[in-house]
Amino acid sequence: MRSQRSAPVLGVFEVRRGCPDFKTDRWARLPRSRTGGTSDVYEDPHRLSIRRQESRPSKARESSDSGGKAFVLIVVGGQGNWDEPLETAEIYDPASDRWIEIAKLPGDFGVVCSGAVCKNRFFVCSESNKLAFYDLESGIWFGVQTARSPPRLHEYCPKLVSGGDHRLFMLCVSWYERRQLLNTREEAVRKMWELDMNARAWREVSRHPDAPMDWNAAFVADGGLIFGLEMFKVFGQALDFLTVCDVSEAVPRWRHISRKNGAAQYNADASSCLAKSMAVLNL
Repeated sequence: MRSQRSAPVLGVFEVRRGCPDFKTDRWARLPRSRTGGTSDVYEDPHRLSIRRQESRPSKARESSDSGGKAFVLIVVGGQGNWDEPLETAEIYDPASDRWIEIAKLPGDFGVVCSGAVCKNRFFVCSESNKLAFYDLESGIWFGVQTARSPPRLHEYCPKLVSGGDHRLFMLCVSWYERRQLLNTREEAVRKMWELDMNARAWREVSRHPDAPMDWNAAFVADGGLIFGLEMFKVFGQALDFLTVCDVSEAVPRWRHISRKNGAAQYNADASSCLAKSMAVLNL
């Protein structure tokens, strides 16, 4: 990548060689765009990558040249050399095997905390409750003004997920008021909201059954299913819970898949609970 960055927000576009949205010259013509090069943190002192390219062409390039599918990566934000938040963004073009620096987010957008690709657009949200998307076809960032942001506790960063017929969802933690007999008490609950693209408004669609013990829960979508992974340590013991929600149902509900505590089985430490990630593989 052009910039040294850690923990950026990542998105993946699936494109076909020759389609209108696969025109990398559009990205390169943007103001202050830079292409090629390698940042110091990713330098290759043994020239392993160069020798590998000389021995055989990369699969990504073969796929692009043959007119097949290719995957374009986009990274936004993250932290720089001195842990400062970055506003820059880059795209990896598999056809030319290079990173391209694209237009950055507005300076008042805030720290990017989550992102998801939906309808060939890369949506990102910030810790200051702002929403924007990068349009791959035009190569431009657009701000999204919503009627009202979902109420949330700022200690928990919101998570964007795209699932089922190009629908965009946000998971965040907020206070939930529950009345029992004559007593009223509040508790934290994780809610899932869906963005109405036409009305530019969020609506609540589901509530997660578990208490939000994990500050950095992971969520990933596969078709109409959204999977959630919570993993944390309590009294020295690592616990994990795997849940799934079918958003194609009229009333989406979460259900538990596994409570086998695999984190405890593999002696996961606190850093593993924080840095975990998840992927869905169809066998």
